[in-house]
Amino acid sequence: MKVRVVWRKVCDYVRNDLKEIAFPSSLPHPPHFKKRRKLTLKERYLVSLFALVNCLNISMCY
Repeated sequence: MKVRVVWRKVCDYVRNDLKEIAFPSSLPHPPHFKKRRKLTLKERYLVSLFALVNCLNISMCY
């Protein structure tokens, strides 16, 4: 093979295959998968508050 052909194949490998090996793309979700909606600011606050209260309750038991 000519040097040019070999160089092109090496470049193609690095550009396409090596990137996929190093950083694999995620697999598509199964058909029954339902995407969750993003939480609102109020819901985030309530979740954080709930986690904090539970954390404090657990630490008081010890």
